[in-house]
Amino acid sequence: MIVVNDEPIVVVCAADDNYAMPLAVTMRSALEHLATNRKIVFFIIDGGIKEQNKQKILKSVKSEQCYVKWLAKPDERRLGADVWISGHITIASYYRLFLVELLPDQYKKIIYLDCDLVVKKDLGQLWDMEMGESYLLGVPDYKIPYLSSPDCKYFNAGVLVINLQKWRANNITDKVNKYLQKNKGYITFHDQDVLNTLFAGNWGELDPRWNHQSIDTIDQGLMWKEDKFPEDIYKYQHYKSYIIHYTSPKKPWNTLEKCPRNDEFFHYVDKTAWSGWRFTVWYWNWTRLVGRIKRLRSKFYLKLQGIGSTMT
Repeated sequence: MIVVNDEPIVVVCAADDNYAMPLAVTMRSALEHLATNRKIVFFIIDGGIKEQNKQKILKSVKSEQCYVKWLAKPDERRLGADVWISGHITIASYYRLFLVELLPDQYKKIIYLDCDLVVKKDLGQLWDMEMGESYLLGVPDYKIPYLSSPDCKYFNAGVLVINLQKWRANNITDKVNKYLQKNKGYITFHDQDVLNTLFAGNWGELDPRWNHQSIDTIDQGLMWKEDKFPEDIYKYQHYKSYIIHYTSPKKPWNTLEKCPRNDEFFHYVDKTAWSGWRFTVWYWNWTRLVGRIKRLRSKFYLKLQGIGSTMT
């Protein structure tokens, strides 16, 4: 059921400086497809975006239809040094678990978007959907169709419509904290596992075109050969997708290889303050060097703190 209204669409994203440019692409693409009579308020949970990149983001989305607000990140100490992160998944992914305490009480509903996607449809249509009693609306994950049995589907957390009012009423932040304390060692797919466990059977399913997970193994035909996702349905979503979600570790901005649908990503790059940017051999070598330095600094810091590094 669709409920049409003219209130501003509230979109929340979280990013560190590594995702500044992809974040600008996500925001710019959303604005490109927004109906002329709608407006968006972007809340950006700031995981350490440099000031010069903040200015480039603001320049990329300068519009009378858009307003940007920066939010301080949550206290990461409650996650602990041993929280599971990997490669393209950074600590910023976990920020969405604490949305209730980060956003003003006046907001009852939000759309949460990851920063590795391109929007191709008016988000107003997503915003106007009736949520009923669901904690959130989402799309099943292509790689993990079920949480534990065929009776309990597992959603991908990259595109969510969140009933923030219900999260507050049911003390979701407290439940998140308790879950992390008891089950941190068993988490495989980061904050997404936490959300799926807390909301098992209590979320509504969106049209999968709202989160087309463009994964290289699927596009090569491997996924449907394993009977996890029908080929005809996948191809329909591929060509008719409303949101392209680059869920593979190999993304258009971090590899020299051709990623599925990377041309659509760079189409929007060229509409931002990063216009003309492309991933090159020189940039690849530089990012590898910076990554090694960061890992060494992190291990050294943990050693000084007497924690001991569990992230290798």
